[in-house]
Amino acid sequence: MRAQGYLKSEMASITGCALGDDIGRVELRYTRWKTDGTFMPPKDRASVYELKRFADGWRAIGIRGVAADAKMECP
Repeated sequence: MRAQGYLKSEMASITGCALGDDIGRVELRYTRWKTDGTFMPPKDRASVYELKRFADGWRAIGIRGVAADAKMECP
């Protein structure tokens, strides 16, 4: 991504939900910015992380990209 001018990702929102005592889901909405001040298309992006609690804390155990206009499902 750096070869394409990637500089940073800017979070637009973070939403989470518990699926059980030791399992959860987090939706990140973000934009990837380039060094020239423009965004890397598409501007609006989203990813969903599956989380699990271990003895030493929470960790991501899975990730998937989702359509920017989709909404994460929580029970």
